Amino acid sequence: MRAIKLVFPLTMHRLCGWHLEKYRMQHMRALYKKYPDLNVIYWSCIYGSNTPVEFEEHWKSMVNRFNLQDHRWLKKQFKIRQHWVPCYFRNTFFAGMSMTQRGESKNMYFKSFFTSATPLNKFVTQFEEAVNRKREKEAKEYAICITSSPSCATGHRIEQ
Repeated sequence: MRAIKLVFPLTMHRLCGWHLEKYRMQHMRALYKKYPDLNVIYWSCIYGSNTPVEFEEHWKSMVNRFNLQDHRWLKKQFKIRQHWVPCYFRNTFFAGMSMTQRGESKNMYFKSFFTSATPLNKFVTQFEEAVNRKREKEAKEYAICITSSPSCATGHRIEQ
């Protein structure tokens, strides 16, 4: 995070939603068993807040309601909230990419070639095959891109 801020000071660094979800479950599973309504309130706090002020009020209310002031992981998450809570980057352009899109698409792609039970020697050859197919597809798409023009939806000059 610090390196990105130093090297790319004008960029918005957003964390991967897939990893956030994975770690959230690791750190909060026991709390969800203890407090059945915590999960709904947590999600509402994150995705139901329209402004940073609103999020922070909801977060504080949640932490106080469930006595989570000393929960280390939640404290850490709150410190880096501007990198993962949607209301902090609502006005930032991300070209349609969601926080989980990249990881999910890669996972689905590679799952068609191997599983966690694939032996190592077979994994290597399957991985090479997966990468080669991806490269071939990208090369075909590139060739189409440089040899053709997209069709325009309107007749406006700016679109052309």
